Amino acid sequence: MHSFIIYLALGDIGADGSYVRPYSAHDKQLGGQFVDKVDGYTPELGKFVLRFANGKNVVARSFLAARVEPEPDLRKMKELLISGTKVFELKSEKSEQETVQHLGLMGYVPENAPPTDRPNILLVQVTFTDSTSLDVIFESGSVENRPDALTGGVFDKLLAERSKAFHDKFEKTFGLVAKGYPEFYQTMGQYALCNMVGSIGYFYGSNLVQGPYNSQPVPYGPHALFATVPSRPFFPRGFLWDEGFHHLLLRKFDSELSLEILGSWLDLMNVEGWIPREMILGAEAEHKVPAEFVVQRNSVANPPMFFYLLSRYLAEEKFADKHAAYLEKVYPRLKAWYGWLNRTQSGREPGTYRWRGRNATTDLELNPKTLPSGLDDYPRASHPTDDEYHLDLVCWMSVSSKVMAELAGRVKDADHAAFEATAKKLSDIEHLDAKHWSEKTGRYCDFGMHTRHVKLVKPAPVMGPDGRPRPPPRPDMTREVLRAPTARLVTDTFGYVSLFPLFLRLIPADSPKLGRILEQLTDADLLWTSFGLRSLARTSPLYSARNTEHDPPYWRGSVWMNMNFLALSSLKHYSTVTGPHQATAFKVYSELRGAVVANVAREFKRTGFLWEHYNDETGHGEGTHPFTGWTSLVLLMMSEQYD
Repeated sequence: MHSFIIYLALGDIGADGSYVRPYSAHDKQLGGQFVDKVDGYTPELGKFVLRFANGKNVVARSFLAARVEPEPDLRKMKELLISGTKVFELKSEKSEQETVQHLGLMGYVPENAPPTDRPNILLVQVTFTDSTSLDVIFESGSVENRPDALTGGVFDKLLAERSKAFHDKFEKTFGLVAKGYPEFYQTMGQYALCNMVGSIGYFYGSNLVQGPYNSQPVPYGPHALFATVPSRPFFPRGFLWDEGFHHLLLRKFDSELSLEILGSWLDLMNVEGWIPREMILGAEAEHKVPAEFVVQRNSVANPPMFFYLLSRYLAEEKFADKHAAYLEKVYPRLKAWYGWLNRTQSGREPGTYRWRGRNATTDLELNPKTLPSGLDDYPRASHPTDDEYHLDLVCWMSVSSKVMAELAGRVKDADHAAFEATAKKLSDIEHLDAKHWSEKTGRYCDFGMHTRHVKLVKPAPVMGPDGRPRPPPRPDMTREVLRAPTARLVTDTFGYVSLFPLFLRLIPADSPKLGRILEQLTDADLLWTSFGLRSLARTSPLYSARNTEHDPPYWRGSVWMNMNFLALSSLKHYSTVTGPHQATAFKVYSELRGAVVANVAREFKRTGFLWEHYNDETGHGEGTHPFTGWTSLVLLMMSEQYD
């Protein structure tokens, strides 16, 4: 036998009369308990009914109903389920004289409690002996005004109509059939889009924030957030920079929905212009996050991917004109966010920027993480200082400044000229070259106090008074610095960060530097693989290295789809601009696109999932799955829609 469980939970119940109530009967023929329907009420939904249509091979529909004060704790759903389970005897399919034991749900908790207790949590367990289908019909109080219940043939007919409409819109939007993709690739593309849309959620609650004026974290909120999530089982919450990547795809299918979600994120901003990089709202969300990552710090940024997204919107003149009122409405928030970034993340030298939040005092990390950058353990300068500056952040700020300049012009803001001046300075390739280019290695780099000569070592045993070794007081591996750091460009690290001037199209099409970067891009000893661009070159000292005794490599070799999308987008751009590297850019673009799409498809066929990232040696999916956040950008790669 097999079972699956549906649950309904109501939030905080005061005197509003909310409830959910099952109606069930004992089936004499099967010997089991059957829930026929559930009715309920909330002020928001009004009265509603949930009906269960009979499905083939279904032998029981038991329930568990309870009232939990002040509201159900969904973190403890498993415990509630186990405590409410009992053994039933069902008639065997083989003989009417035989029975089989079945674990089902006991009914009301406490047992035999009256339904007048107004349960606020209800679980329905559907048990079946073989493959089956089950119609669960939600009917609002207005169902009396409808000619037919949405079940059976009526449901099948409407489903067929909606399915056809979806497939028609999908093909019109992405054109996979027209491009000659076989059915399997079309299925993968639909899976990517549908799971991204299916990952949209509404979240409510407060998150914990630590500010410079608070001795302890304090609740920030309550907030309401309408957002996509990268992975429903593992990352069921909003991530600021992920959201921007998600909408590169979502806006193609439903631009109005995309703008609504963007607005929801901007509404989270505090008075200073800061937006939390993760929205961990409430106890249930906190339950899925390691304790050390729960508290958000309002000095810490995240890549302003929304500005890149807006640059794509603004490139469509008709769309921008149509939504002029929306752009004018969100402009003050965007201006505040940009101002906060420009003010709090600037470097000590003019025109430079530094991610705040690196730990300069730890000796437990091989290379202190830069979580604000989104690239977590990607190697930076080995010894964080206030004098370092980061290549990817100055590139993000260059794009953001251009977008702010265009928006300021549209809304006729008096600061338009100031934004124009900043955008001009940050897009000046000579300025970028002076701060970040290494002529010796032919690549762009971070700058800071750095040495490549570091390693993690086990602490030596401590000798006791009796002359016997004792466990060290600190059992974790610690970093040993073998050679003192010096202030310099981080030239020994080559990877995604080095490519940001390429990713964000800051390099002139006729620049010799573009040619050198394209040459290194296709070197298999560096970033090129048969599955896409790896995050860190094999020649880099920390390639595939653990950052702590307990942290495996994350952005130190794996192939990530969001960065490969940016690479393809920029390569496509350079392949259309007249210049000495146009043909090379097109060749690299074509080969990279083919490699990335083919590998994602192979893994989808092998495992049935899209993955968080892919192994650079085998191409196998790694990390969490299903991961239908930025990995879903494979659909845009197939359809070649980058702008």
